[in-house]
Amino acid sequence: MKSEFRNDIQGLRGIAVLLVVLFHADLGLPGGFVGVDVFFVISGFVIGHMLLRELDATGTIDLRSFYARRVRRLLPALAAVIIVVLLATIVVLSPTGAQQTAASTSIAASGFFANFHFIQSARYFDPSERTNPFLHTWSLAIEEQFYLVLPVTLLWLWRASRSTRNLSPGRLLVLAVTVGAASSLLASWVWTAARVPVPFVKDASRFAFYGPVTRVWEFAVGVLLALGAGRLSRIDRRIAVVLGIIGLTAVAWSAKTFSAMTLFPGIAALAPVAGAALLLLAGGASVTFARVLGWRPLAWVGDIS
Repeated sequence: MKSEFRNDIQGLRGIAVLLVVLFHADLGLPGGFVGVDVFFVISGFVIGHMLLRELDATGTIDLRSFYARRVRRLLPALAAVIIVVLLATIVVLSPTGAQQTAASTSIAASGFFANFHFIQSARYFDPSERTNPFLHTWSLAIEEQFYLVLPVTLLWLWRASRSTRNLSPGRLLVLAVTVGAASSLLASWVWTAARVPVPFVKDASRFAFYGPVTRVWEFAVGVLLALGAGRLSRIDRRIAVVLGIIGLTAVAWSAKTFSAMTLFPGIAALAPVAGAALLLLAGGASVTFARVLGWRPLAWVGDIS
């Protein structure tokens, strides 16, 4: 696997962050929260591709180096955001409730478990949460939990494949990731609709929204794309463009038609996740589509996101 910077991925990141910003600003995209799901697919692809490239080149993953890079990349910025925002809450938020909520959430955010904090406290769409400046940290927490597990899992599967004669490392990884993704999607569907209770959790649908187990499949879709990146990049460019248009339509449709009333994530999340996957595929196979997604203003937004 060759290492390459893809500007179209930065542009797709830009689209994702703009969707979320427009949603929170109430500017005509009631389903703009699906930008988070687009981010999850991108993260699965980028981190998965990086780790698979290391496995392919060295036969192992330097876990210490990987985790150190994650810490250096995220902790300084997160610490600065938490400090600045907490100082701002003294001025702009009521001391009788909102300040305390922000403070307790900031503690959870600093340890990358804000999603578990929200599972126990509030729904994402609750009006009371609109004044919580750390609401967005739930998704960062899930990403970090994914980063914690993925390299260890890939390394274990890679080594396990050595004792499996009938499956090559690549095939074993595809099989394992597919089974994991299907299981996670099933859990997301069941718990989003609150068909089955979650042990030790009062609200199954809240767990489905914030829980890492029910979001793993979104990252896994990106990892599967990374596993098939070589073959997928060779598909016909005209087909890639058509798939990219379908993907963009799926993401845009989700952002426009979904709302706080949509049972989400569950099966509904298939639309933005599949859309993001098709956009990544199209950007890797079609130079034309990659240039469109890599439009400089979009890529700039993606860079700073």
